[in-house]
Amino acid sequence: MAAAWNELASYYETRDDDNVLIGSVDCTDSPHGKTLCMRFKLTGLPTLLYGPTSYNGVYLNEYGGDKSFNDLKSFALKELIPKCLPGSSFEACTPEERQQMEKYLPMSYSELNDAINNEEETIKNAQLKFKEKKDELQKIYDVKLAEKELKATRIKKEIKMIEGVREKLKNDRVKTEL
Repeated sequence: MAAAWNELASYYETRDDDNVLIGSVDCTDSPHGKTLCMRFKLTGLPTLLYGPTSYNGVYLNEYGGDKSFNDLKSFALKELIPKCLPGSSFEACTPEERQQMEKYLPMSYSELNDAINNEEETIKNAQLKFKEKKDELQKIYDVKLAEKELKATRIKKEIKMIEGVREKLKNDRVKTEL
């Protein structure tokens, strides 16, 4: 992967693009590297992060795709573009994103924490409702599966009986012909 990564870095050096930095950090030997890796909670190596590093890395995401040069390059060309973020110009924002951002910008730190907690509670409630519905559907599935298995067992038993009768008729016919 190092060769593909270095090739991607060279590609971006020739593009004269000040908005993209392809770099690497040594999390094992360098004291500054260790600090940076701890700051961004990197545990597995190698780890590829992408996104703006501002706001203490809140907007960083881990890349999980293939690691050939062509895969990294196509991903970078698609994803490493200006994003709609607080503190940036609104040029990269859709009207909906801008409206949403403007809703939060005047809020205090405490109000923003409350908003985050409310949204996290909404997620927890959605997950709980999903689990309840899934459990309900699982019970229905289990009943239907048992009904199907019972019916299949009865039908197989009946098929055996029919096959037995057929064999008896076949044997009786053979005896009559002799």
